[in-house]
Amino acid sequence: MIDLLFVYCWGCINILFLYRYTCDGGHCKNLCDSVRCGPRAVCDAGKCVCPRGFSGNPSDIKSGCKLRGQCQNDFDCTAAEICFQLGKGVRKCVDACSKLQCGPNALCVVDNHRSSCICADGYTGNPGDLFVGCKPERVAPKGECDTDSDCAKGLVCVITQDGLHACLNPCSNVACSQNEVCHLDQFGHPACNCLDGFVWNPVSSVCEKPSLPDCTADTDCPQTSACRPDALGVLKCVSVCSEFTCPANAVCVALGHQGQCQCLPSYTGNPNDRNGCKPALRNQCTTDAQCPESDTCRSDGETGILVCKPACDTLKCGPHAVCLANNHVAQCQCPPGPYAGDPNDLESGCKTVPCVYNIDCPPTQLCNRLTHTCYDVCEEHSCGHNAVCIAEDHRPVCQCPPGFRGNPLPDVECVPTEVCSPNPCHPSAICEGSPAGHTCRCPAGHVGDPFTSGCHPEGNCPSGDSDCPPQSTCKAGRCVNPCDGGCGPNALCSVVNRKPVCTCPPKFEAGPSGPTGGCLRTAIVCQNDADCQGTICHSGQCKGKLQKLKNMFILKSVPYFNSSQFYPQLCQRKSE
Repeated sequence: MIDLLFVYCWGCINILFLYRYTCDGGHCKNLCDSVRCGPRAVCDAGKCVCPRGFSGNPSDIKSGCKLRGQCQNDFDCTAAEICFQLGKGVRKCVDACSKLQCGPNALCVVDNHRSSCICADGYTGNPGDLFVGCKPERVAPKGECDTDSDCAKGLVCVITQDGLHACLNPCSNVACSQNEVCHLDQFGHPACNCLDGFVWNPVSSVCEKPSLPDCTADTDCPQTSACRPDALGVLKCVSVCSEFTCPANAVCVALGHQGQCQCLPSYTGNPNDRNGCKPALRNQCTTDAQCPESDTCRSDGETGILVCKPACDTLKCGPHAVCLANNHVAQCQCPPGPYAGDPNDLESGCKTVPCVYNIDCPPTQLCNRLTHTCYDVCEEHSCGHNAVCIAEDHRPVCQCPPGFRGNPLPDVECVPTEVCSPNPCHPSAICEGSPAGHTCRCPAGHVGDPFTSGCHPEGNCPSGDSDCPPQSTCKAGRCVNPCDGGCGPNALCSVVNRKPVCTCPPKFEAGPSGPTGGCLRTAIVCQNDADCQGTICHSGQCKGKLQKLKNMFILKSVPYFNSSQFYPQLCQRKSE
Protein backbone atom coordinates (compact mmCIF):
# COMPACT_ATOMS: atom_id res chain seq x y z
CA MET A 1 0.00 0.00 0.00
CA ILE A 2 2.90 2.39 0.73
CA ASP A 3 4.28 1.71 -2.75
CA LEU A 4 0.94 2.49 -4.31
CA LEU A 5 0.67 5.73 -2.37
CA PHE A 6 4.19 6.72 -3.44
CA VAL A 7 3.36 6.10 -7.12
CA TYR A 8 0.13 8.02 -6.79
CA CYS A 9 1.78 11.02 -5.09
CA TRP A 10 4.55 10.93 -7.72
CA GLY A 11 1.81 11.71 -10.27
CA CYS A 12 0.70 14.59 -8.07
CA ILE A 13 4.30 15.89 -7.96
CA ASN A 14 4.31 15.97 -11.75
CA ILE A 15 1.06 17.95 -11.65
CA LEU A 16 2.53 20.18 -8.93
CA PHE A 17 5.43 21.02 -11.22
CA LEU A 18 3.04 22.27 -13.91
CA TYR A 19 0.04 23.59 -11.98
CA ARG A 20 1.40 24.47 -8.52
CA TYR A 21 -0.30 21.63 -6.63
CA THR A 22 0.79 19.88 -3.45
CA CYS A 23 0.08 16.34 -2.28
CA ASP A 24 -1.80 16.59 1.03
CA GLY A 25 -2.88 13.29 2.65
CA GLY A 26 -2.91 11.51 -0.67
CA HIS A 27 -4.77 14.35 -2.44
CA CYS A 28 -3.41 16.88 -4.90
CA LYS A 29 -4.25 20.31 -3.52
CA ASN A 30 -3.83 23.60 -5.36
CA LEU A 31 -1.89 26.03 -3.17
CA CYS A 32 -3.89 28.95 -4.55
CA ASP A 33 -7.36 27.46 -3.86
CA SER A 34 -7.86 29.44 -0.65
CA VAL A 35 -5.77 32.49 -1.59
CA ARG A 36 -7.50 35.70 -2.72
CA CYS A 37 -5.30 38.41 -4.16
CA GLY A 38 -5.93 42.09 -4.88
CA PRO A 39 -6.46 43.75 -8.28
CA ARG A 40 -3.68 43.08 -10.84
CA ALA A 41 -1.99 40.65 -8.40
CA VAL A 42 -1.46 36.96 -9.14
CA CYS A 43 -1.15 33.89 -6.93
CA ASP A 44 2.12 31.99 -7.20
CA ALA A 45 2.62 28.84 -5.08
CA GLY A 46 0.01 29.99 -2.57
CA LYS A 47 1.32 33.59 -2.25
CA CYS A 48 0.05 36.83 -3.78
CA VAL A 49 2.71 38.63 -5.78
CA CYS A 50 2.74 41.71 -8.04
CA PRO A 51 3.66 41.16 -11.72
CA ARG A 52 6.86 42.58 -13.14
CA GLY A 53 6.62 46.37 -13.49
CA PHE A 54 3.99 46.62 -10.74
CA SER A 55 4.31 47.47 -7.05
CA GLY A 56 2.06 47.66 -4.03
CA ASN A 57 0.38 45.26 -1.60
CA PRO A 58 -0.74 42.22 -3.64
CA SER A 59 -2.89 40.97 -0.75
CA ASP A 60 -4.89 44.23 -0.52
CA ILE A 61 -8.28 43.32 -2.01
CA LYS A 62 -9.08 46.98 -2.84
CA SER A 63 -5.75 48.50 -3.95
CA GLY A 64 -3.65 45.51 -5.01
CA CYS A 65 -0.78 46.22 -7.41
CA LYS A 66 -0.26 49.38 -9.48
CA LEU A 67 2.05 50.23 -12.34
CA ARG A 68 5.33 51.44 -10.87
CA GLY A 69 5.69 55.25 -11.22
CA GLN A 70 2.19 55.76 -12.63
CA CYS A 71 -1.04 57.13 -11.18
CA GLN A 72 -4.79 57.05 -11.65
CA ASN A 73 -5.74 60.47 -10.22
CA ASP A 74 -4.23 63.45 -8.38
CA PHE A 75 -4.61 61.75 -4.98
CA ASP A 76 -1.95 59.20 -6.03
CA CYS A 77 0.57 62.10 -6.16
CA THR A 78 1.96 64.56 -3.64
CA ALA A 79 0.05 67.77 -2.88
CA ALA A 80 2.35 69.75 -5.23
CA GLU A 81 1.85 67.33 -8.16
CA ILE A 82 -0.92 66.36 -10.56
CA CYS A 83 -1.63 63.09 -12.39
CA PHE A 84 -0.89 64.00 -16.02
CA GLN A 85 -1.43 61.80 -19.08
CA LEU A 86 1.86 61.65 -21.00
CA GLY A 87 0.60 59.28 -23.67
CA LYS A 88 -1.97 56.64 -24.46
CA GLY A 89 -2.58 54.73 -21.23
CA VAL A 90 0.42 56.39 -19.48
CA ARG A 91 -0.31 58.77 -16.58
CA LYS A 92 2.45 59.98 -14.25
CA CYS A 93 2.83 62.47 -11.41
CA VAL A 94 4.33 65.80 -12.57
CA ASP A 95 4.85 69.21 -10.95
CA ALA A 96 1.50 71.04 -11.08
CA CYS A 97 3.24 74.31 -12.02
CA SER A 98 4.94 72.67 -15.01
CA LYS A 99 1.58 72.75 -16.83
CA LEU A 100 0.70 76.39 -16.01
CA GLN A 101 2.28 79.51 -17.52
CA CYS A 102 2.00 82.84 -15.66
CA GLY A 103 2.45 86.40 -16.91
CA PRO A 104 5.38 88.77 -16.29
CA ASN A 105 6.26 89.40 -12.60
CA ALA A 106 3.88 86.57 -11.56
CA LEU A 107 4.53 83.38 -9.59
CA CYS A 108 2.90 79.91 -9.69
CA VAL A 109 1.70 78.43 -6.40
CA VAL A 110 0.16 74.99 -5.76
CA ASP A 111 -2.48 74.15 -3.15
CA ASN A 112 -3.78 70.57 -2.94
CA HIS A 113 -2.94 69.62 -6.57
CA ARG A 114 -4.34 72.94 -7.93
CA SER A 115 -1.96 75.49 -9.42
CA SER A 116 -2.66 79.23 -9.76
CA CYS A 117 -0.80 82.45 -10.60
CA ILE A 118 -0.25 85.33 -8.13
CA CYS A 119 1.58 88.65 -8.46
CA ALA A 120 4.97 88.96 -6.81
CA ASP A 121 5.41 91.29 -3.81
CA GLY A 122 5.27 94.96 -4.83
CA TYR A 123 3.37 94.15 -8.04
CA THR A 124 -0.32 94.23 -8.93
CA GLY A 125 -2.40 93.34 -11.97
CA ASN A 126 -3.58 90.19 -13.77
CA PRO A 127 -1.05 87.39 -13.07
CA GLY A 128 -2.70 85.06 -15.63
CA ASP A 129 -2.30 87.54 -18.54
CA LEU A 130 0.74 86.35 -20.51
CA PHE A 131 1.20 89.78 -22.13
CA VAL A 132 0.40 92.33 -19.39
CA GLY A 133 0.91 90.30 -16.21
CA CYS A 134 1.73 92.26 -13.06
CA LYS A 135 3.12 95.82 -12.89
CA PRO A 136 4.78 97.71 -10.01
CA GLU A 137 2.32 99.28 -7.59
CA ARG A 138 1.91 103.05 -7.99
CA VAL A 139 1.74 105.35 -4.93
CA ALA A 140 -0.34 108.43 -5.51
CA PRO A 141 1.58 111.66 -4.73
CA LYS A 142 0.20 114.07 -2.19
CA GLY A 143 -2.29 116.64 -3.53
CA GLU A 144 -1.61 120.41 -3.49
CA CYS A 145 -4.74 121.29 -1.47
CA ASP A 146 -7.33 119.91 0.91
CA THR A 147 -9.98 122.69 0.92
CA ASP A 148 -10.83 125.78 -1.20
CA SER A 149 -9.07 127.97 1.39
CA ASP A 150 -5.74 126.39 0.37
CA CYS A 151 -6.11 127.84 -3.17
CA ALA A 152 -5.62 131.34 -4.58
CA LYS A 153 -8.56 133.65 -5.16
CA GLY A 154 -10.75 132.51 -8.04
CA LEU A 155 -9.59 128.89 -7.76
CA VAL A 156 -11.26 125.95 -6.01
CA CYS A 157 -9.88 122.62 -4.64
CA VAL A 158 -11.21 119.77 -6.82
CA ILE A 159 -10.29 116.12 -7.50
CA THR A 160 -8.59 115.60 -10.85
CA GLN A 161 -8.83 112.54 -13.14
CA ASP A 162 -5.68 111.15 -11.47
CA GLY A 163 -7.46 111.16 -8.10
CA LEU A 164 -5.40 114.10 -6.73
CA HIS A 165 -6.62 117.30 -5.10
CA ALA A 166 -5.59 120.36 -7.13
CA CYS A 167 -6.46 124.05 -7.31
CA LEU A 168 -8.29 124.70 -10.57
CA ASN A 169 -10.46 127.36 -12.18
CA PRO A 170 -14.14 126.37 -11.73
CA CYS A 171 -14.70 126.99 -15.44
CA SER A 172 -12.20 124.27 -16.38
CA ASN A 173 -14.87 121.63 -15.63
CA VAL A 174 -17.75 123.45 -17.33
CA ALA A 175 -18.67 122.80 -20.99
CA CYS A 176 -20.61 125.64 -22.59
CA SER A 177 -22.64 125.50 -25.80
CA GLN A 178 -21.55 126.85 -29.18
CA ASN A 179 -20.77 130.56 -29.22
CA GLU A 180 -20.66 130.63 -25.40
CA VAL A 181 -17.86 131.19 -22.88
CA CYS A 182 -17.58 130.51 -19.12
CA HIS A 183 -17.17 133.39 -16.63
CA LEU A 184 -17.31 133.56 -12.85
CA ASP A 185 -20.28 135.49 -11.42
CA GLN A 186 -20.18 137.78 -8.39
CA PHE A 187 -20.33 134.79 -6.06
CA GLY A 188 -17.44 133.04 -7.78
CA HIS A 189 -19.70 130.47 -9.43
CA PRO A 190 -19.10 129.47 -13.09
CA ALA A 191 -21.72 130.55 -15.65
CA CYS A 192 -21.94 130.43 -19.49
CA ASN A 193 -22.49 133.70 -21.40
CA CYS A 194 -22.62 134.54 -25.12
CA LEU A 195 -19.42 135.58 -26.85
CA ASP A 196 -18.91 139.17 -27.87
CA GLY A 197 -20.96 139.88 -31.01
CA PHE A 198 -23.52 137.15 -30.19
CA VAL A 199 -26.89 137.51 -28.48
CA TRP A 200 -29.17 134.96 -26.76
CA ASN A 201 -32.08 133.69 -28.88
CA PRO A 202 -34.86 132.66 -26.46
CA VAL A 203 -36.70 130.73 -29.20
CA SER A 204 -33.84 128.41 -30.23
CA SER A 205 -32.06 128.70 -26.83
CA VAL A 206 -28.66 129.31 -28.48
CA CYS A 207 -26.30 132.27 -28.84
CA GLU A 208 -26.56 133.77 -32.35
CA LYS A 209 -25.33 136.74 -34.22
CA PRO A 210 -27.93 139.46 -34.54
CA SER A 211 -30.50 138.09 -37.01
CA LEU A 212 -30.29 139.58 -40.54
CA PRO A 213 -32.25 138.42 -43.60
CA ASP A 214 -30.39 135.86 -45.80
CA CYS A 215 -32.72 136.21 -48.75
CA THR A 216 -35.74 137.83 -50.20
CA ALA A 217 -36.75 134.99 -52.59
CA ASP A 218 -35.93 131.27 -53.24
CA THR A 219 -33.59 132.26 -56.03
CA ASP A 220 -31.30 133.84 -53.43
CA CYS A 221 -30.77 130.38 -51.87
CA PRO A 222 -29.08 127.16 -53.11
CA GLN A 223 -31.14 124.67 -55.16
CA THR A 224 -31.71 122.47 -52.07
CA SER A 225 -32.88 125.38 -49.89
CA ALA A 226 -35.79 127.80 -49.87
CA CYS A 227 -36.29 131.27 -48.42
CA ARG A 228 -38.42 130.82 -45.29
CA PRO A 229 -38.99 133.01 -42.20
CA ASP A 230 -37.39 131.73 -39.01
CA ALA A 231 -38.95 131.71 -35.55
CA LEU A 232 -38.47 135.48 -35.27
CA GLY A 233 -39.89 136.15 -38.76
CA VAL A 234 -36.49 136.86 -40.35
CA LEU A 235 -36.12 135.37 -43.86
CA LYS A 236 -33.50 132.63 -43.89
CA CYS A 237 -32.33 130.00 -46.40
CA VAL A 238 -33.41 126.65 -44.93
CA SER A 239 -33.28 123.11 -46.36
CA VAL A 240 -36.52 122.25 -48.16
CA CYS A 241 -36.31 118.61 -46.85
CA SER A 242 -36.60 119.82 -43.25
CA GLU A 243 -40.33 120.22 -43.97
CA PHE A 244 -40.75 116.58 -45.17
CA THR A 245 -41.25 113.42 -43.14
CA CYS A 246 -41.03 110.50 -45.57
CA PRO A 247 -42.38 107.00 -44.78
CA ALA A 248 -40.34 103.81 -44.42
CA ASN A 249 -37.90 102.95 -47.23
CA ALA A 250 -38.26 106.45 -48.73
CA VAL A 251 -36.07 109.59 -48.61
CA CYS A 252 -36.53 113.27 -49.40
CA VAL A 253 -34.93 114.59 -52.60
CA ALA A 254 -34.53 118.41 -53.05
CA LEU A 255 -34.37 120.03 -56.48
CA GLY A 256 -35.22 123.53 -57.69
CA HIS A 257 -35.94 124.83 -54.16
CA GLN A 258 -38.59 122.09 -53.83
CA GLY A 259 -38.54 118.69 -52.15
CA GLN A 260 -40.35 115.39 -52.62
CA CYS A 261 -40.26 111.81 -51.18
CA GLN A 262 -38.86 109.04 -53.36
CA CYS A 263 -38.54 105.26 -52.81
CA LEU A 264 -35.07 103.88 -52.15
CA PRO A 265 -33.40 101.77 -54.86
CA SER A 266 -34.84 98.19 -55.15
CA TYR A 267 -38.06 99.42 -53.50
CA THR A 268 -41.36 100.36 -55.10
CA GLY A 269 -44.69 101.86 -54.05
CA ASN A 270 -46.17 105.27 -53.15
CA PRO A 271 -43.55 107.28 -51.21
CA ASN A 272 -46.24 109.71 -50.06
CA ASP A 273 -48.43 106.96 -48.54
CA ARG A 274 -48.17 106.02 -44.87
CA ASN A 275 -47.42 102.39 -45.88
CA GLY A 276 -44.27 103.60 -47.55
CA CYS A 277 -42.28 101.61 -50.10
CA LYS A 278 -41.95 97.81 -50.28
CA PRO A 279 -39.12 95.68 -51.72
CA ALA A 280 -39.44 95.13 -55.43
CA LEU A 281 -40.44 91.54 -56.30
CA ARG A 282 -37.49 89.50 -57.56
CA ASN A 283 -36.40 85.89 -57.58
CA GLN A 284 -34.59 84.68 -54.46
CA CYS A 285 -32.98 81.84 -56.40
CA THR A 286 -32.64 80.34 -59.85
CA THR A 287 -31.34 76.81 -59.02
CA ASP A 288 -31.47 74.42 -56.04
CA ALA A 289 -27.76 75.03 -55.43
CA GLN A 290 -28.59 78.56 -54.25
CA CYS A 291 -30.84 77.18 -51.48
CA PRO A 292 -30.01 75.31 -48.26
CA GLU A 293 -29.46 71.57 -48.67
CA SER A 294 -32.92 70.80 -47.25
CA ASP A 295 -34.73 73.26 -49.63
CA THR A 296 -35.52 73.43 -53.32
CA CYS A 297 -35.97 76.45 -55.63
CA ARG A 298 -39.68 76.61 -56.55
CA SER A 299 -42.17 79.19 -57.76
CA ASP A 300 -44.33 80.93 -55.18
CA GLY A 301 -47.99 80.35 -55.96
CA GLU A 302 -49.07 83.88 -55.08
CA THR A 303 -46.37 86.09 -56.61
CA GLY A 304 -44.85 83.69 -59.15
CA ILE A 305 -41.30 84.50 -58.10
CA LEU A 306 -38.73 81.76 -57.39
CA VAL A 307 -38.10 81.19 -53.68
CA CYS A 308 -36.39 78.53 -51.51
CA LYS A 309 -38.91 76.19 -49.91
CA PRO A 310 -38.45 72.99 -47.83
CA ALA A 311 -38.14 69.97 -50.10
CA CYS A 312 -40.37 67.88 -47.80
CA ASP A 313 -43.36 70.22 -48.42
CA THR A 314 -44.19 68.36 -51.65
CA LEU A 315 -43.71 64.79 -50.30
CA LYS A 316 -46.25 62.86 -48.25
CA CYS A 317 -45.05 59.85 -46.24
CA GLY A 318 -46.89 56.89 -44.76
CA PRO A 319 -47.94 56.46 -41.12
CA HIS A 320 -45.10 56.65 -38.56
CA ALA A 321 -42.64 57.58 -41.38
CA VAL A 322 -40.54 60.78 -41.47
CA CYS A 323 -39.33 62.88 -44.37
CA LEU A 324 -35.61 63.65 -44.69
CA ALA A 325 -34.06 66.00 -47.25
CA ASN A 326 -30.56 65.35 -48.55
CA ASN A 327 -28.92 67.33 -51.35
CA HIS A 328 -32.25 69.07 -52.15
CA VAL A 329 -33.99 65.67 -52.57
CA ALA A 330 -36.73 64.60 -50.14
CA GLN A 331 -37.34 60.95 -49.26
CA CYS A 332 -39.44 59.04 -46.72
CA GLN A 333 -37.71 56.88 -44.11
CA CYS A 334 -38.77 54.85 -41.10
CA PRO A 335 -37.75 56.57 -37.85
CA PRO A 336 -34.86 55.25 -35.74
CA GLY A 337 -35.70 52.36 -33.44
CA PRO A 338 -37.70 49.15 -33.96
CA TYR A 339 -39.55 50.33 -37.06
CA ALA A 340 -39.71 48.63 -40.47
CA GLY A 341 -41.89 48.70 -43.56
CA ASP A 342 -42.46 50.85 -46.66
CA PRO A 343 -42.26 54.51 -45.60
CA ASN A 344 -43.87 55.55 -48.92
CA ASP A 345 -46.96 53.37 -48.37
CA LEU A 346 -49.66 55.84 -47.38
CA GLU A 347 -51.77 53.07 -45.81
CA SER A 348 -49.30 50.82 -44.00
CA GLY A 349 -46.20 52.97 -43.66
CA CYS A 350 -43.77 51.98 -40.89
CA LYS A 351 -44.71 49.50 -38.17
CA THR A 352 -43.05 48.45 -34.95
CA VAL A 353 -41.17 45.15 -35.18
CA PRO A 354 -39.33 43.05 -32.57
CA CYS A 355 -35.95 44.09 -33.95
CA VAL A 356 -34.13 45.91 -36.73
CA TYR A 357 -30.54 45.54 -35.53
CA ASN A 358 -28.84 43.01 -33.25
CA ILE A 359 -28.79 45.53 -30.41
CA ASP A 360 -32.60 45.37 -30.30
CA CYS A 361 -32.37 41.69 -29.21
CA PRO A 362 -31.04 40.18 -25.95
CA PRO A 363 -27.23 39.66 -25.91
CA THR A 364 -27.71 35.93 -26.57
CA GLN A 365 -29.73 36.47 -29.77
CA LEU A 366 -29.36 37.92 -33.27
CA CYS A 367 -31.83 39.87 -35.42
CA ASN A 368 -33.06 38.35 -38.69
CA ARG A 369 -32.99 41.36 -41.03
CA LEU A 370 -35.60 39.76 -43.33
CA THR A 371 -38.23 38.71 -40.79
CA HIS A 372 -37.20 41.24 -38.10
CA THR A 373 -37.30 38.54 -35.43
CA CYS A 374 -34.76 37.56 -32.78
CA TYR A 375 -33.23 34.06 -32.86
CA ASP A 376 -30.67 32.21 -30.74
CA VAL A 377 -27.04 32.90 -31.68
CA CYS A 378 -26.10 29.24 -31.33
CA GLU A 379 -28.92 27.91 -33.50
CA GLU A 380 -26.92 27.88 -36.73
CA HIS A 381 -24.20 25.47 -35.59
CA SER A 382 -21.58 28.17 -35.33
CA CYS A 383 -19.08 25.88 -33.59
CA GLY A 384 -17.19 22.79 -34.70
CA HIS A 385 -17.59 19.16 -33.71
CA ASN A 386 -17.42 18.53 -29.94
CA ALA A 387 -17.21 22.31 -29.31
CA VAL A 388 -19.50 24.19 -26.94
CA CYS A 389 -21.23 27.37 -28.17
CA ILE A 390 -21.70 30.28 -25.77
CA ALA A 391 -23.79 33.27 -26.88
CA GLU A 392 -22.02 36.48 -25.96
CA ASP A 393 -22.82 40.04 -27.10
CA HIS A 394 -24.85 38.85 -30.13
CA ARG A 395 -21.98 36.61 -31.28
CA PRO A 396 -21.27 32.89 -30.91
CA VAL A 397 -18.18 32.08 -28.85
CA CYS A 398 -16.79 28.56 -29.28
CA GLN A 399 -14.91 26.68 -26.55
CA CYS A 400 -13.56 23.18 -26.20
CA PRO A 401 -14.74 21.30 -23.09
CA PRO A 402 -12.19 19.97 -20.60
CA GLY A 403 -10.18 17.14 -22.08
CA PHE A 404 -10.46 18.54 -25.61
CA ARG A 405 -8.42 21.01 -27.64
CA GLY A 406 -9.14 23.01 -30.78
CA ASN A 407 -8.09 21.51 -34.11
CA PRO A 408 -6.95 24.10 -34.96
CA LEU A 409 -9.77 26.22 -33.47
CA PRO A 410 -12.96 25.30 -31.61
CA ASP A 411 -14.88 26.81 -34.55
CA VAL A 412 -13.59 23.94 -36.70
CA GLU A 413 -13.58 21.01 -34.27
CA CYS A 414 -12.42 19.89 -30.84
CA VAL A 415 -10.41 16.68 -30.49
CA PRO A 416 -9.63 14.76 -27.27
CA THR A 417 -6.28 15.47 -25.67
CA GLU A 418 -3.92 12.51 -25.48
CA VAL A 419 -3.94 12.14 -21.70
CA CYS A 420 -5.30 8.58 -21.42
CA SER A 421 -2.60 6.80 -23.47
CA PRO A 422 -1.34 4.74 -21.74
CA ASN A 423 -4.44 4.31 -19.56
CA PRO A 424 -3.55 5.24 -15.94
CA CYS A 425 -6.91 3.97 -14.62
CA HIS A 426 -8.14 0.51 -13.71
CA PRO A 427 -9.39 -1.40 -16.80
CA SER A 428 -12.92 -1.33 -15.39
CA ALA A 429 -12.85 2.47 -14.99
CA ILE A 430 -13.26 5.31 -17.51
CA CYS A 431 -10.36 7.70 -18.24
CA GLU A 432 -11.25 11.29 -19.25
CA GLY A 433 -9.24 14.38 -19.96
CA SER A 434 -9.43 17.35 -17.61
CA PRO A 435 -7.70 20.71 -17.17
CA ALA A 436 -5.33 19.00 -14.74
CA GLY A 437 -4.44 16.17 -17.17
CA HIS A 438 -6.75 13.20 -16.63
CA THR A 439 -9.30 11.76 -14.21
CA CYS A 440 -10.58 8.25 -13.51
CA ARG A 441 -14.22 7.52 -12.76
CA CYS A 442 -16.46 4.50 -12.55
CA PRO A 443 -19.08 3.97 -15.29
CA ALA A 444 -22.70 4.80 -14.59
CA GLY A 445 -24.24 2.28 -12.23
CA HIS A 446 -20.84 1.22 -10.87
CA VAL A 447 -18.95 2.06 -7.71
CA GLY A 448 -15.50 1.34 -6.39
CA ASP A 449 -11.90 2.51 -6.69
CA PRO A 450 -11.28 3.48 -10.36
CA PHE A 451 -7.51 3.57 -9.74
CA THR A 452 -6.54 0.24 -8.14
CA SER A 453 -9.23 -2.26 -7.12
CA GLY A 454 -11.52 -1.30 -9.98
CA CYS A 455 -15.25 -0.67 -10.32
CA HIS A 456 -18.12 -3.09 -9.82
CA PRO A 457 -21.90 -2.73 -10.20
CA GLU A 458 -23.77 -0.97 -7.49
CA GLY A 459 -25.07 -3.34 -4.86
CA ASN A 460 -27.31 -3.43 -1.90
CA CYS A 461 -26.08 -2.28 1.47
CA PRO A 462 -28.30 -3.81 4.18
CA SER A 463 -25.65 -3.15 6.81
CA GLY A 464 -25.16 0.49 5.85
CA ASP A 465 -21.96 2.21 4.68
CA SER A 466 -19.79 -0.76 5.66
CA ASP A 467 -21.17 -2.70 2.70
CA CYS A 468 -20.05 0.06 0.26
CA PRO A 469 -16.57 1.03 -1.06
CA PRO A 470 -14.77 3.90 0.76
CA GLN A 471 -15.64 6.44 -1.97
CA SER A 472 -19.39 5.67 -1.83
CA THR A 473 -22.17 5.82 0.72
CA CYS A 474 -25.29 3.80 1.40
CA LYS A 475 -28.42 5.65 0.36
CA ALA A 476 -31.91 4.12 0.09
CA GLY A 477 -30.34 0.65 0.48
CA ARG A 478 -27.86 1.06 -2.39
CA CYS A 479 -24.27 2.21 -2.71
CA VAL A 480 -24.10 5.56 -4.53
CA ASN A 481 -21.47 8.21 -5.27
CA PRO A 482 -21.93 11.09 -2.79
CA CYS A 483 -20.72 13.58 -5.43
CA ASP A 484 -23.65 12.86 -7.77
CA GLY A 485 -25.58 16.12 -7.51
CA GLY A 486 -23.72 17.05 -4.34
CA CYS A 487 -22.20 20.33 -5.60
CA GLY A 488 -23.43 23.29 -7.61
CA PRO A 489 -22.29 24.44 -11.08
CA ASN A 490 -18.54 25.00 -11.60
CA ALA A 491 -17.71 23.43 -8.19
CA LEU A 492 -15.21 20.60 -7.57
CA CYS A 493 -16.43 17.63 -5.53
CA SER A 494 -14.33 15.26 -3.39
CA VAL A 495 -15.43 12.53 -0.97
CA VAL A 496 -14.29 12.84 2.64
CA ASN A 497 -15.66 10.36 5.20
CA ARG A 498 -18.26 9.26 2.65
CA LYS A 499 -19.58 12.84 2.36
CA PRO A 500 -19.25 15.27 -0.59
CA VAL A 501 -16.89 18.21 0.00
CA CYS A 502 -17.39 21.07 -2.47
CA THR A 503 -14.60 23.49 -3.41
CA CYS A 504 -14.17 26.13 -6.12
CA PRO A 505 -11.51 25.75 -8.88
CA PRO A 506 -8.82 28.37 -9.53
CA LYS A 507 -10.11 31.78 -10.68
CA PHE A 508 -13.56 30.95 -9.22
CA GLU A 509 -15.12 31.99 -5.92
CA ALA A 510 -18.05 30.63 -3.94
CA GLY A 511 -21.51 32.02 -4.58
CA PRO A 512 -23.84 33.48 -1.92
CA SER A 513 -24.72 29.97 -0.64
CA GLY A 514 -21.13 28.64 -0.72
CA PRO A 515 -19.54 26.09 -3.09
CA THR A 516 -22.47 23.75 -2.51
CA GLY A 517 -24.68 26.18 -4.42
CA GLY A 518 -22.09 26.80 -7.15
CA CYS A 519 -18.99 28.86 -7.96
CA LEU A 520 -18.70 32.12 -9.91
CA ARG A 521 -15.74 33.30 -11.93
CA THR A 522 -13.60 35.76 -9.96
CA ALA A 523 -13.64 39.28 -11.40
CA ILE A 524 -10.15 40.83 -11.61
CA VAL A 525 -9.95 44.64 -12.02
CA CYS A 526 -7.58 45.77 -14.78
CA GLN A 527 -6.55 48.69 -16.97
CA ASN A 528 -5.00 46.84 -19.88
CA ASP A 529 -4.12 43.31 -21.03
CA ALA A 530 -0.83 43.39 -19.11
CA ASP A 531 -2.82 43.41 -15.86
CA CYS A 532 -4.48 40.09 -16.73
CA GLN A 533 -1.39 37.84 -17.23
CA GLY A 534 -2.45 36.04 -20.39
CA THR A 535 -6.12 37.01 -20.56
CA ILE A 536 -7.88 40.06 -22.02
CA CYS A 537 -8.81 43.26 -20.14
CA HIS A 538 -12.39 44.19 -21.13
CA SER A 539 -14.54 46.89 -19.46
CA GLY A 540 -12.11 47.08 -16.51
CA GLN A 541 -12.11 43.32 -15.79
CA CYS A 542 -9.93 40.38 -16.88
CA LYS A 543 -11.77 38.01 -19.21
CA GLY A 544 -10.86 34.69 -20.86
CA LYS A 545 -9.07 35.04 -24.21
CA LEU A 546 -10.72 33.30 -27.16
CA GLN A 547 -9.76 32.73 -30.76
CA LYS A 548 -9.60 35.61 -33.23
CA LEU A 549 -11.56 34.93 -36.40
CA LYS A 550 -13.41 37.33 -38.63
CA ASN A 551 -14.16 39.55 -35.64
CA MET A 552 -12.54 39.80 -32.21
CA PHE A 553 -14.80 38.18 -29.65
CA ILE A 554 -14.24 39.25 -26.06
CA LEU A 555 -15.71 36.94 -23.42
CA LYS A 556 -17.40 38.54 -20.45
CA SER A 557 -18.16 36.81 -17.12
CA VAL A 558 -19.64 33.55 -18.49
CA PRO A 559 -20.04 30.48 -16.27
CA TYR A 560 -17.38 27.96 -17.23
CA PHE A 561 -19.75 25.03 -17.72
CA ASN A 562 -22.97 23.93 -16.08
CA SER A 563 -21.83 20.47 -15.00
CA SER A 564 -19.44 19.54 -12.24
CA GLN A 565 -18.18 16.64 -14.33
CA PHE A 566 -15.75 18.97 -16.12
CA TYR A 567 -13.93 19.50 -12.80
CA PRO A 568 -13.25 15.89 -11.66
CA GLN A 569 -11.19 15.13 -8.62
CA LEU A 570 -7.47 15.24 -9.11
CA CYS A 571 -6.76 12.74 -6.37
CA GLN A 572 -9.44 10.23 -5.32
CA ARG A 573 -7.11 7.68 -3.65
CA LYS A 574 -7.08 7.67 0.13
CA SER A 575 -4.61 5.67 2.15
CA GLU A 576 -6.20 2.69 3.72
